[in-house]
Amino acid sequence: MPAPTTGDTVAPAPHGATIGPVLTAAREHLVNYHLVAGVTAGALTSLALNPLDLIKVRFQVADGTAASKVPNYGGVVAAFRTVARDEGIAALYKGVVPAMLGSGLSWGLYFYFYERIKGWHVSRGAADASGRLGAGLHMASAVQAGATCVFITNPLWLVKTRLQLQLERLDAKSAPAAARGPATRGPA
Repeated sequence: MPAPTTGDTVAPAPHGATIGPVLTAAREHLVNYHLVAGVTAGALTSLALNPLDLIKVRFQVADGTAASKVPNYGGVVAAFRTVARDEGIAALYKGVVPAMLGSGLSWGLYFYFYERIKGWHVSRGAADASGRLGAGLHMASAVQAGATCVFITNPLWLVKTRLQLQLERLDAKSAPAAARGPATRGPA
């Protein structure tokens, strides 16, 4: 296999693909695949783990004083029970929309930018004789992609945290019967 050249020429790569300033259709498809996979995985993970994230955020801001607006939970299980009892089951999903958007965008854009930045490094002639980038350029591409994602998604994380810290106790009269728990009888 001939060695890649620098400049605007397209260098041969393993498996008959080409690398260079213009992405091939296969490489473009791969970049888009990483974008969709990252968005999907990030959003579904946030949806599944939002209750645990809510409890984590509440523990992080609880300072242990009586003046604290966040209750002092006795542990993780007690925190889940207290939130479900005092605020309703739906409260465990406070902030889920910005969390899904933030996580989906973070992972999707990370993989997208990572592949694009690696392609840019290759187009600049940074690949070795086999058309591959070294570990240092992979790390540089990852850092650049990560920093870009943090810059873009930071406002969503702020909104998510603010929503998760809103404490709204259920009023016995306004709460649905299922959220209040089993009915109790008065003295017989």
